[in-house]
Amino acid sequence: MGNENNGLNAERLLAYLYIAQQHSFFGDLAMGKLLQKLDISNNELIAFLKECIDMDWLSVKNFNARYFLRPECVADFPVIISSTGIKHINENNLLEQVNSELRDLRCES
Repeated sequence: MGNENNGLNAERLLAYLYIAQQHSFFGDLAMGKLLQKLDISNNELIAFLKECIDMDWLSVKNFNARYFLRPECVADFPVIISSTGIKHINENNLLEQVNSELRDLRCES
């Protein structure tokens, strides 16, 4: 399940989410900023988010994920990376792979 246009997959999205979350004062703004940067459809993003949730990389215990996993609501998805997700990022050096790709995301407020 990958996006042929830009090489995006669930693992890469996880790293992007981590960077966006780290550089957003309000966590619920991270997804909207990232969605604009990645230039993918809401349905593609939903598929990747579902995969991340299935892998236990994102924590959805404190909210109803199904509400946000709809095209009209996905930009407001609250990004909460689980300890499993953070461990996966660190063990696979995902930040080193995508860090430069999102450099301009850090400068935005």
